[in-house]
Amino acid sequence: MPISSTHRKAFLAMLALGLWLIKSPYYGLWHDSRFYALIALQRLHPALYHNDLFFLYGSQASYTMFTPWLTGWIQHFGLDNGLLYATIIGQIASIAAITYLARALLPRSWVIGLLVISLFPTHYTEVFAFSESFVTPRLYSEALSLFGLGALLRNRYWLAGIGLLSACAVHPLMGLPAVAIALLLMIRQPRYWLWLTATASAVLLIAVVFKLGPLAHMDHLLTPQLVAFESLRSPWLFIHLWPWTSISIMLYSLLILALASLWLDGVNLRLVRAALLMALFGLLMAGMADISKQTFLLALQPARALWLVQVLSELLWLPVATHLWRTGQSGRMAVVLLGTAALGVHEAMTPIAVLSIIYWWGYSRYAVLQARSIQLLLWLIPAQALLFAGLTAWLQWEARHLFIQLPIAQVLMTTLLPPAIALFAGLWLWQVRYRPALNRVLMLTALICLPLSLALWDVRPDVNPADSVTRERVIAPLRRHIPIDAVVYWEGNLIDPWFWLQRAQYISLAQMAGTIFDERTAIEGMRRMNRMRFAGFPDANWDDSKINEYTSHIHLHSLPAAAYICADPILHTLILRYPVAGLASEYAFVDPNTGDQYYVYPCSAILATVRTLPINKPVNGGIPHA
Repeated sequence: MPISSTHRKAFLAMLALGLWLIKSPYYGLWHDSRFYALIALQRLHPALYHNDLFFLYGSQASYTMFTPWLTGWIQHFGLDNGLLYATIIGQIASIAAITYLARALLPRSWVIGLLVISLFPTHYTEVFAFSESFVTPRLYSEALSLFGLGALLRNRYWLAGIGLLSACAVHPLMGLPAVAIALLLMIRQPRYWLWLTATASAVLLIAVVFKLGPLAHMDHLLTPQLVAFESLRSPWLFIHLWPWTSISIMLYSLLILALASLWLDGVNLRLVRAALLMALFGLLMAGMADISKQTFLLALQPARALWLVQVLSELLWLPVATHLWRTGQSGRMAVVLLGTAALGVHEAMTPIAVLSIIYWWGYSRYAVLQARSIQLLLWLIPAQALLFAGLTAWLQWEARHLFIQLPIAQVLMTTLLPPAIALFAGLWLWQVRYRPALNRVLMLTALICLPLSLALWDVRPDVNPADSVTRERVIAPLRRHIPIDAVVYWEGNLIDPWFWLQRAQYISLAQMAGTIFDERTAIEGMRRMNRMRFAGFPDANWDDSKINEYTSHIHLHSLPAAAYICADPILHTLILRYPVAGLASEYAFVDPNTGDQYYVYPCSAILATVRTLPINKPVNGGIPHA
């Protein structure tokens, strides 16, 4: 029985959803979700965390209206379930918003656009990606932005305004690029755009100069020491530090949009031109921020606008490929190479894409490019990509008991499904007589992929949550002896002091996220890190050539080193992976999840022990001595 066009679209949509879930599994409490979960807990229990370095001079909560909503979810469902449900809602909103925009851009082939976007990379820098599979305001702001643009393309201005303004309220840095594109679409005359830009710039300048609101500490240049710190802590702020992988993905996206601007028309053409103009302006501003080291420009992070370029380029990949395909043999080869570039190694995306366009452009101009040998050489690129995918899958299968922490089925699906779908598309286009059989293969693949991806989506380790009876029994005695507003140093760990012990952490590199918004956090954090470095502890090497948040070699801590750290009146208790030589711990416990043992030393006991010994500050980063 032949499959109708409607049914084929349904199966393609199921396959796209399955690939989306495979590509972005749920890891639970990790990445930036830690910070927003802590912000929510701080709203519920302000006495517990107000002394934490993360909150000492404000936090990201000052820039978003998202945290009250997340706080309600955590209060009602608990930490783990609250984050899980908030992620599911955010992912549903993101998929729905992308579909809404795709149907406006590609009325007849929107489902192919969804399939492309589920196959291609989502990262627009080394650290950030759109539609992330963990809870942050970015996830919701992106969905609202895409919904606003989709409404604008349908001339539903009130819905567009509500969506775009809500996106800015949830996360200004993610919503502003969408607002800029919307204004470029609506304001046709350049003089009005210039007036609007001048007004917005004047408002921001006044806020910076007069220290208004969250811009109160962004009116100066970074000192050389802070530049060195931020370059290691947050390298995405400086565009010259971006790795080639991120640059390659960015250039590929810009190339696709540039090609789309040649062949689209109407409102889609204006949208593409607006996105290109916004992206180029954002990159120019990012370069100015990198050169000037001006705090406000760096905090604005104008390169974040690339997330929207990434989404639009992937949705518009199909019209670009369709136009190239219709130009003949050279265009079909260009489409194959463009697809290989996106599905292969990300470092090669831009070189392969540029090669494909050069071949297509020069095919009719230079006879040498029409030679059979040249075409055979070009076919080696997709053949190599397929071979690489097969070898990668084989190695992952061989190492499944050694290094693979994700389910091996998910790892293999992530590796093998994209090239398999690319082969399917090629057979569909070239072998018309086999299309009925290929339709049945598509149906079977979709019916298997979607349920399996749903089953594999939640990849959190099978451990006891922080508030489980098992873990609570271990940590409760320690929590009773540490005051509510105390600050502890938990060696090489951040999740456990925040969410298991429920106390403020003294120092860790992760706590210093967002230091560009207020340099006082960076200065205080570096002061504490210097103390740790002098004492030979981890969480200290910010000024080395490479940051090492935790050193893995086993060592005993010296009593003078522990006393030197405890001399900071902020600190109340040390919770160490390795004991202090010559000093019995007041409490020792084993984490039931990891099996790691920890030793607890109140600072008062350490200082009382060494009160008669002079603790000298070390010289040249050495370990202090008595």
